[in-house]
Amino acid sequence: MFRLFSFLSSLFRRDGLATVGKLFRYALSPKAWRWLLSGICHKRDLKAAGLVDEAWYRREYPDVAESGIDPVQDFLTPPHPWLRLPNPDFVPREYAAVNFDVKASGLPWAVHYARDGMREGRSVSTLENYERPFPREAAEFRHEFAAAPVVHRRTAVFASFSGDGRLKETVLHYLRGLREVVDNVVFVANNPVLPDEAAKLDGLVRLAVFRNHGCYDFGSYKIGWNEAKALGLLDPDVCDELVVCNDSCYGPVFPFSETFAEMDRRNREAKPEDRFDFWGMTAHELFRRPHVQSYFYVFGKAVLEARTLDRFFDKMDEFRERGQVVFFCETALSAALTASGHRFAALVPKEFSKEHGSPPIKFPVTMLSAYRMPLLKAKTLKGESKESLAETMEIVRRENPGLARLLPPPPEKTAFEEKAGAAPSVPRTAREKHVDSLRRTADGIRAARAGGRPVRIRFLKVVPDLSVVGPVFGAFLPDSDFTVTVAAVPDLRIERIPDRFSTLRDVRAALLSNLPRESVLRAENDLTGEWSDLTAGTDVVCWETAEDASDFHYNPHYAVGRDFLPVLFFDRRTAGPYPLEKEFARQNYAYFWKVFFTDHEAFDLYAKCSIRKGENAVLLDGGDPSADLVRMLRTEFLS
Repeated sequence: MFRLFSFLSSLFRRDGLATVGKLFRYALSPKAWRWLLSGICHKRDLKAAGLVDEAWYRREYPDVAESGIDPVQDFLTPPHPWLRLPNPDFVPREYAAVNFDVKASGLPWAVHYARDGMREGRSVSTLENYERPFPREAAEFRHEFAAAPVVHRRTAVFASFSGDGRLKETVLHYLRGLREVVDNVVFVANNPVLPDEAAKLDGLVRLAVFRNHGCYDFGSYKIGWNEAKALGLLDPDVCDELVVCNDSCYGPVFPFSETFAEMDRRNREAKPEDRFDFWGMTAHELFRRPHVQSYFYVFGKAVLEARTLDRFFDKMDEFRERGQVVFFCETALSAALTASGHRFAALVPKEFSKEHGSPPIKFPVTMLSAYRMPLLKAKTLKGESKESLAETMEIVRRENPGLARLLPPPPEKTAFEEKAGAAPSVPRTAREKHVDSLRRTADGIRAARAGGRPVRIRFLKVVPDLSVVGPVFGAFLPDSDFTVTVAAVPDLRIERIPDRFSTLRDVRAALLSNLPRESVLRAENDLTGEWSDLTAGTDVVCWETAEDASDFHYNPHYAVGRDFLPVLFFDRRTAGPYPLEKEFARQNYAYFWKVFFTDHEAFDLYAKCSIRKGENAVLLDGGDPSADLVRMLRTEFLS
């Protein structure tokens, strides 16, 4: 109180009543009251969700225990909501990276999770998103089927994913319903498929492409768009509308023909200035941009003739993180089309979201009964619903009993009916899987070494500097217990592809002039960050970095179940004034291993830091990283 009085007195002496008047008006403003009340509400939300582990928080941050302040209050004190962890399993920075709309919400990230993310079942860690291996018998291929006659003058691109290499019955049901309103379908699956499965698509699709591209639905949309053009399915004499959709929904509950007839009626009866060029099932404002949700698009002739989609797909990057796909592809497509002068509409108007405060898909009963929505989002039936799932299923059984028999039984309670639980345990479980994966990998290398096979080491280089690689080669080359190879790889931070190739040639030239030619591998056609060809037949993969951006991003597809040991070099001599933990934060690295977790401090670092891709590696951070690597490998695999 004394400090406040002194502050006001100094202002009065310096600026007179004018400044004091401004402060008084601000204190009475809605903005000030929102700020004051938000702190109270945020504290209530965190406590109700049990997100702050108060005992752990006091141990982790001794200043809190010493001051006696409430841990929840301390966590909400800036800049702690962005720098401190509320519990050992929740990293706010990672939660915001996994869910791109969190930053746009304006809430502290942990508060967003406590208020909305927890009951919505949102991912909190990239460690949740590892991929299980596809069946070994599954294969990637492209197969053309017979073309259908032109009746509806519509072509469709359908995106699908199956982790077990089989086509789901719900997908086949969807395609049968889709074929009632479109002539030809280009089916693109982001996965290989078992040999006999593709035959199920005969009579349903014009082309089937099975390819593990890892870029979610928009990766499939881009492939399907290019394939449809190549087959002439988008030519003006056969196509007036393009339908783009995916298997994130079940349906159709009601015939698609009803929906198309309804949208055609709206467009005909609308005033000229309100007529639309493309539409979807639902739309809302996300990131303050127009957003037609990408699970079902219909692009009219005006869009196809304007070549806006051509330009969009040509420039579209191949994102491998779901949040990036939503922000940089899904909302960007709606924004690009509207910026080109194209108007849009939705079966469920975007005003629905403003009225209800949530996307329409969370209200399945209203969607089905009031709008005769033909599709039901899969995640709705998993519990992400604000309306009764029992009533939802009753409508589906009444309107389409054949589809109802194919649907999985919904949970007894929706995520919104469940009480907020304790802090999430999924990241901890995922970390344990990573630890187990690393240990099994190391055990396999040791077993091969015991059988007489040398330990195979491979370096990845993005810059010509060989200060680390050279000494390691000198140490390992004469030793028959090891074989060492090195591959030049592109620097993915370089935007222009020709410049990447130019740098790649410089690195390769440096390698060939300084190292044995037979040890230098050709790393061609690898400008996407995939490691599959670079890690085959390798026990240990090494790379080095001390830059803000990773020299080589570790592909998350290999995060679990890989058969090589990734090793990151960290050289304190190039780290600048940053302590180790700060360097991790500066580089956006997290979840690093230090010699199989024999260093408990490194394990604690593992729990503290965050990254968007979820790398996992052995960390070598001594004064001489090459000597550290030699010592570690000899200790772990030769002793």
